[in-house]
Amino acid sequence: MTKLLYLIASCLLKLSLEIDTDAPCKVVSCSDSLSENVCVHQDGETIQVKACPTNYTCSNLAQFGDWNSWKDSSCSEDVPETKESNCTGNHELVTYNECCSNDDCFSKKCNDGHCKSIKVGHYCKIDDHCEPSYYCSSNNLCVQSLVTGTPCLASSQCAVGIGCNQYTYTCISFFSLGFGKASNEAKYCKSNYVRNGKCDRVSIYVDNVKLEEPFYCTVPSTCTYKWDSDNTTDTTAPCQCAGVGSNIGFCNPSLGPVRGISDVFWPKFQYSDSSCSGDDGSSIDIDTLYFCNAVSDDGKNYYNEMMTIFSDWALYHSGAIDNCSEALKLYNPSYKMDSWSKGHLPLLASFMLYLILS
Repeated sequence: MTKLLYLIASCLLKLSLEIDTDAPCKVVSCSDSLSENVCVHQDGETIQVKACPTNYTCSNLAQFGDWNSWKDSSCSEDVPETKESNCTGNHELVTYNECCSNDDCFSKKCNDGHCKSIKVGHYCKIDDHCEPSYYCSSNNLCVQSLVTGTPCLASSQCAVGIGCNQYTYTCISFFSLGFGKASNEAKYCKSNYVRNGKCDRVSIYVDNVKLEEPFYCTVPSTCTYKWDSDNTTDTTAPCQCAGVGSNIGFCNPSLGPVRGISDVFWPKFQYSDSSCSGDDGSSIDIDTLYFCNAVSDDGKNYYNEMMTIFSDWALYHSGAIDNCSEALKLYNPSYKMDSWSKGHLPLLASFMLYLILS
């Protein structure tokens, strides 16, 4: 039975590859034969790519999910980032801000390069002056924050990593509410998206057929992103080429809060500990979370890896440039930290599975 299914799938795959010999998809591949400073070379229907030397980047590869339009490009030298100092000596810096001396901090205490906080019961002006999971009361004193499930009036009253849901007036963890739950802010929803006062998400359709991960499609079909709450269209986008020629492609899940993607991704960034308070202690920005020790090295790496995979979804799943994708500073083809994606199968094997199941 297994062999029969394999033969049927192989025949269907062969037919699918012959559907449109003039399909607008090019073949993209890794190459060691390009000139030293060349990182992208297009030759007819073929695009060759090569990693740049250390401290150089192929800037043409930064086009979001649009590799099919890559043109001839050369490596450019990386520009070092410059960081401005926070040190002003005006006692303006708040809890855990980087500092140079006691004069920089509101607390007048700069230890190990970071501003210390105001202790509980002491004078404050804003929540950011207090310790993590403490806030500045109406009496301008630092008091302990409220925990999850406690009645609240404002998010500033809730501890780090949680906020006040204005629909229930209770402190609630970020990324904890499921589809259809009432919320006044996106960060309380698992999908990190709120619409019409409720947590919402989108599903991807092609020709009115709902797709499942990894969202196969054929070029030049259109991917339609519809809200699960009322089935209305949020946006549309072309099926993205897979980089192997023919018309095989994928719909990109990064164009909206896609069901099974965003509502699995964002809950991984729930946190209850932070070195920061106030606005930074209730942030969902990955750089802020990392700076404030709310997420670990592994957490930030997970975020960065998945962002690159989302961006280059079609190439990642086709495996067309697995041999050089990491060196090109695109994605790591072997990355498997995400529980909803157990790596990716070779294109032919995964496409045959798709044909069998569809």
